[in-house]
Amino acid sequence: MNAERNLKLFLEKGYVTKLDRKLSLLLPFYSSQIAKRVFSKINTVAHSHAGSYSQVTPSVYTGINSVVKLIQQQLQESTLTSIKAAIVHGSIGDGNEIGYSDFDGIVIVDANEIKNVKHLLELHQLIKKTELLFFEQDALQHHGWAIFLLNDLRDFKDHLFPLELIQNGKTIFAADAFTIEAQNTSKKDQYKAVLNNLCSSIVHKASHLSTLRNQYIFKNLLSEIMLLPAAFLQAKYYKTISKKESFSKLKNDFPTIDITILNWASDVRLNWAQDSLNLKTQLFHQFKNAGLPISLLAPKTPENILVQLDEKWKLQVILLCNSLLQESN
Repeated sequence: MNAERNLKLFLEKGYVTKLDRKLSLLLPFYSSQIAKRVFSKINTVAHSHAGSYSQVTPSVYTGINSVVKLIQQQLQESTLTSIKAAIVHGSIGDGNEIGYSDFDGIVIVDANEIKNVKHLLELHQLIKKTELLFFEQDALQHHGWAIFLLNDLRDFKDHLFPLELIQNGKTIFAADAFTIEAQNTSKKDQYKAVLNNLCSSIVHKASHLSTLRNQYIFKNLLSEIMLLPAAFLQAKYYKTISKKESFSKLKNDFPTIDITILNWASDVRLNWAQDSLNLKTQLFHQFKNAGLPISLLAPKTPENILVQLDEKWKLQVILLCNSLLQESN
């Protein structure tokens, strides 16, 4: 539905089209015009259709992560009623964060609670305000909140974002007792398409070794490599496999696949060290959000890692992707 897509785009980015993006940069007040256009279509967002739904009830976060606490405070202080819940997943949700860990968060929005344009603008601003705190967890954060409308959950695309991440995540904010209904509508070929796209992205990045001096790009590649086992198993079995369980399952079920690169990526991740967010990195993110990812402002990948990224390493990456694609068929 275009209305749903445009609403989520606005909440995530503050614009809908490329022209919107340019005009909002030149004319700050233009965001209100975009919000008016998006809000005018909210009442066309389809209501949930009949179906057999699963009950999804994440448990409550009980950890001590300082970024979670700051985000909780901002959400609790807001008077908006459109945020149904906020969930943290991944290593922070598990309480196993390390130096590499970023902030993996989900916001579930009830479009029926967005009462006017002012409310819509405030909701976008709250999402952006809390996202800024993500950089206190990871200065190289690649993504913001994953935003879902209630209707998304009732027609859920598990191949794009595993429903398990919501089910096994930890609630850090909920407006009321939080139980939702969800239905996975993904098809078998869609799981395979995700693996194909992921491998294409990895091979493209690995084939341009010079760009990996940019630590932001390198960490993105490393994260994609770490996703390979889960994406492969999902393409093979047509169901969600958690990233945490995927490494051992890949090794046990497919012992002939060479996982040298996966072991290398795991070691780099465990020994990860990065600078905290500073002015230079802040500027990099600001320019990136404006569509100008100026590489000179990005932090540099450490030399002890760069020396490992040679032609032999590139061929190992390509071999792993090819092996997984072939086995998935």
